[in-house]
Amino acid sequence: MKLREVLRYAEQKLKDGGIKEYKSDARFLVSDFLKGDLSSIIITPSKEVDISELDSALDARISGIPCQYITKNVQFMSLEFEVSKDVLIPRQDTELLVETIMKMGLKNPEVLDICTGSGCVAVALSKYINCKCVRACDISEKALEIAEKNASNNGVNVEFYQDDILKSEKYNFKYDVVVSNPPYIETDVVLKLDSIVKDYEPYIALDGGQDGLKFYIKIADYAKKVLKKGGLIALEIGYNQADKVTEILKSNGYENITLYKDLSGNDRVLTANIKKF
Repeated sequence: MKLREVLRYAEQKLKDGGIKEYKSDARFLVSDFLKGDLSSIIITPSKEVDISELDSALDARISGIPCQYITKNVQFMSLEFEVSKDVLIPRQDTELLVETIMKMGLKNPEVLDICTGSGCVAVALSKYINCKCVRACDISEKALEIAEKNASNNGVNVEFYQDDILKSEKYNFKYDVVVSNPPYIETDVVLKLDSIVKDYEPYIALDGGQDGLKFYIKIADYAKKVLKKGGLIALEIGYNQADKVTEILKSNGYENITLYKDLSGNDRVLTANIKKF
């Protein structure tokens, strides 16, 4: 097949296969097929290419598998991250969590990332902020293996360790920043999510308990024990959780609570400082 025909072919195949976002998904998969060089379609439109590999990717997408799990990579904060079914796919909304901390102007902070998953937050912070150290934990050993690869591939030093934050009593380090994008979807809602999410992304990275708040309750309590005086907590939240998470933070002695909205205008990030007493 000639290069100029590849994108249109991919779009039509996905459309015929019932994929709603067939145009964006086709572009994503074709870009990966061409090693990120979509411009080659314009530069060498008559070049003949074997599309058997692309066909396999399109078939996988039609079967329901998310594009990112097919290509095994995704961009986050302009960095490349490996992903698998063992980690949540990094979302653009989560970039606000990293950007918010970056704008704080912190000097050589010591950072802890809780529920790190693919390591995207920890790696991005280590890449873009001159941190004294970045540590990151997750309950999943397989997720930590992916996170360690992502740190290495992006040339940063992050110390990853396995921990169940809901039961953790590891208080031997002190931090300037505790950051987390924890599971926050209500249990009943997880079961109603689109199949591309609930059938493929790890359940433990989605389920935040019956009210979606169990991780925030624990993290707020845990963070106040490991944060330095005046230290910062930064949390990604669900669009309808700002008031409840604010109350959780207040009841745990945090102040300067600030809410940030994402590009869609939804509540997305809360930051606060532990009181200096």
